[in-house]
Amino acid sequence: MAKQLKGQVGSRSLQETKASKAAANIHASDKAAEIAKRVKDASALEKALVGKLEDQRDFAAQYRALFPHGGDRSEQVISADNLKREQWCLSFGFHYISVSRWLALLDPVKYEQKQSAILKRCWQLAEMWQSANYSSESNEWYTPARYIEAVRDVLGEIDLDPASNAKANSVIQADAIFTKDDDGLNRDWFGRIFVNPPYGRTPEGNSLAAAFCVKAIEQFKVGNIEAGIILVNSLHSQSWQTPLYEHSVCFVNHRIHFVSGDGEENENPTFQNIFVYLGHEPNKFAEVFGRIGYVMGKVIPAPGSHEFRYVAHADVEAYQAEGWTPCAGLAETHHGEYSVLMERRSEAAP
Repeated sequence: MAKQLKGQVGSRSLQETKASKAAANIHASDKAAEIAKRVKDASALEKALVGKLEDQRDFAAQYRALFPHGGDRSEQVISADNLKREQWCLSFGFHYISVSRWLALLDPVKYEQKQSAILKRCWQLAEMWQSANYSSESNEWYTPARYIEAVRDVLGEIDLDPASNAKANSVIQADAIFTKDDDGLNRDWFGRIFVNPPYGRTPEGNSLAAAFCVKAIEQFKVGNIEAGIILVNSLHSQSWQTPLYEHSVCFVNHRIHFVSGDGEENENPTFQNIFVYLGHEPNKFAEVFGRIGYVMGKVIPAPGSHEFRYVAHADVEAYQAEGWTPCAGLAETHHGEYSVLMERRSEAAP
């Protein structure tokens, strides 16, 4: 009996310790989220909110273990057990009702839904903040000349910038441009292109940056453009960026200080960026852009080998339908907190 009691005490102590750790992380995430909102850093906000959600789930799990018969306050009955649960929650700085709501996170489906809602909201904020910082009529920001020089080193010349204006083109010096009035999304593109897509929403409410990226890939596949380079925010958890990783990508190893219309640099950039290469000289792209970041390209697996890919949570089912499977035990690898590492074995040659 004494041994059993000692085991229960030890188990409760462990649960209290886990709850305390989760509670500390939740409070820390709240502060991190406040800072991220203040500086308009959507990536940091996403990390803070997703981390908070995970810790709320962990806290709820310890609560359920300690109070297996409580948590659903459908009956408004004041009892000693209810008071004990409420006091326990308050000791960590949480209201009992809030913790009761977190119990829903123990359901994997509901947890996934909540996480998806957080990611979607952060993507919307990223586009809104980016639009406000770089795309307003009164305060436009342009790609610095050093990056355009790198683009020219790869492409040779820039025949078209399909999302530009006269001021921006004084640096880019494309032979032709499409302005907002030209509506580049509804025009055929041509030659060698560079595009730093505008941010905001399309008339249908979709991502404007996504629409330009989709357009670029489409125009390359049908042969309208010979080659191209896209400069866009690095938002790997957004499903619309998945097709970009079918091509060579440079992850810039610093934050780009975009230049305002009066020539002043943005001293506090909040977004990471990637350059995406559409073309047939990936080695040349890697040589040039390797000087400003880390270049990766799609690996074509040999017959009978494994192919690995990071997939946004929302796209997992579609990839499974094509024969991909999640890698067991590797969910936290790299940025797996927001996406899933999946694998597929290619068929051996006959």
